Amino acid sequence: ARTEDDLRMTVSALATQINDFRLAKGRLPVSLDDAGAPSQTVRYEQLDGSTYMLTGADNGVTLIYKSNTPLAEFSALEHTP
Repeated sequence: ARTEDDLRMTVSALATQINDFRLAKGRLPVSLDDAGAPSQTVRYEQLDGSTYMLTGADNGVTLIYKSNTPLAEFSALEHTP
């Protein structure tokens, strides 16, 4: 459960950085490095010009966030035992 909570926090923080980048530059970053947010556990994929997906994986736990989901909703999701 702790790994999932930590991963959810990491994905949420990266999504915030990507959203801030988009507001500042008017476009999505090409990569997490481009957004100033490199990560070893999260993969970034641009789905189209305005939508992206983050896939986090750590210790057998995988979480997927798609930017068409409100970030607050993703961040608040409870894990199931």
